[in-house]
Amino acid sequence: MKLIVSMLVAGLIGGVFAYGHVVSKYGGAEGLFGPMKLDGEVTADNVMRLHVESLPDDLPVATTPQGMEHDFGIMRVGEKGEHYFVIRNEGQSPLTLRQGASTCKCTLGTPESSSLAPGETTRVKLEWTVNARGDDFSQTAEIITNDPHNVAIRLKIHGQIVRDLKMDPDVVALGNVAAGEAVDIKTLIYNYSDSPIRADDVMISGDEMAEFAKLSIKEVEPDDPVHEAARQAFEVSIHIEPGLSQGPVNENLWFTFTPVGDDGSVLVDESGDVAEAVRMDWQVVGRVVGALSMIPNPRLSGVTGGGWIYKFGRPKTPDELSGKSFITLKGPMKDSTKLSIGNVEPADIVTATLGDPIGQGEMSLRRLTIELKPGEKAVSRLGTVEEDFGIVTIESDNSKVPPMKIYLTFSLPSARQWQAEQLDAQEQPSDKSIDDASSDDADANPSSEPENSENDDTHSE
Repeated sequence: MKLIVSMLVAGLIGGVFAYGHVVSKYGGAEGLFGPMKLDGEVTADNVMRLHVESLPDDLPVATTPQGMEHDFGIMRVGEKGEHYFVIRNEGQSPLTLRQGASTCKCTLGTPESSSLAPGETTRVKLEWTVNARGDDFSQTAEIITNDPHNVAIRLKIHGQIVRDLKMDPDVVALGNVAAGEAVDIKTLIYNYSDSPIRADDVMISGDEMAEFAKLSIKEVEPDDPVHEAARQAFEVSIHIEPGLSQGPVNENLWFTFTPVGDDGSVLVDESGDVAEAVRMDWQVVGRVVGALSMIPNPRLSGVTGGGWIYKFGRPKTPDELSGKSFITLKGPMKDSTKLSIGNVEPADIVTATLGDPIGQGEMSLRRLTIELKPGEKAVSRLGTVEEDFGIVTIESDNSKVPPMKIYLTFSLPSARQWQAEQLDAQEQPSDKSIDDASSDDADANPSSEPENSENDDTHSE
């Protein structure tokens, strides 16, 4: 015990001597920037102002008289470009410049002079190669200076990337097309390739669109300043007759061009082979809107861009095989137009019926009933791809009221499996049936507690 106490006392004495040594040697040392003041006048709100006020007046001032950003316009992939930026010293002492960071190895910013006296200017050359994948490109480079207010000058060039062929605009947007009305739209295709081309063919996807659309293409003079570097321009005219089904439009324009010489003849390479035709495609998007519509419900909803989708899911009871909704018809033709069920897919699974019109002010209503019937095989139409839907088409006898498609999603077992599932469901008692059965058992077999209680009372007496 005495040994332990002696060790504790010795440790305490040693700690006191060590603390005294540290305090005597380092406790009175002053910081490199002077003693720290916890109640000083510098705060987060005034630190920058005080910093500026502490700077001398004869500082260099870096400026860019022509700006720090330049729009280079249109360039092709793989093309090299260059641009000069101007830097000027508007301060009262020499301005030093050195190359800083850049966005990639293909961008180089090198000042022609690394030091500028007051009033002098210099140029910085930026060189780059377009290798971006999008529709735009940009490159940046930094010049580091000794101007405390402008330590890094960030120079930037940007522009548009074009391929050999460019459509402007790059998507043919029809917008909202009124049902029963014709549509006319034009767009331009620019040729930036190394040789002239000849427009051979233009087509549009979609059977319905191909039926109502008339397309033409002709060469015109490129007069848009934005595309002044283009070798050729082609005007595409699209005329769409009335009759498109209501809903979204999302099709493709297909073009075929053949490279030709300056005299218009087809190019032939050194081996005598004819140059291959160039095939390009661009999107046509829009929406056909009209007098036909529907009243949404929890299973029926509109989809982006137009159209309707009815979600049956996986029916489990006979009631879930049937879906009901209302078709609405607005406008002055609502009373004179007759509606009917058109194309239905798959016809062996889906049936649809329309009720008689019901007047509702400025529109008329017709009840639509869609029924599913399990077939010989299981069917799954869950809308994972464009063709993976059931379809019900509503048609009219009025050319100004085009058809409207309703898309269906469902998953049905085969008829045999469906019958087996229904039999299983009938054989399995519900929770309510179990509760009722328990209650009946209780009535048929009353508890013995009252009898025991009576015996107890008798025994007490």
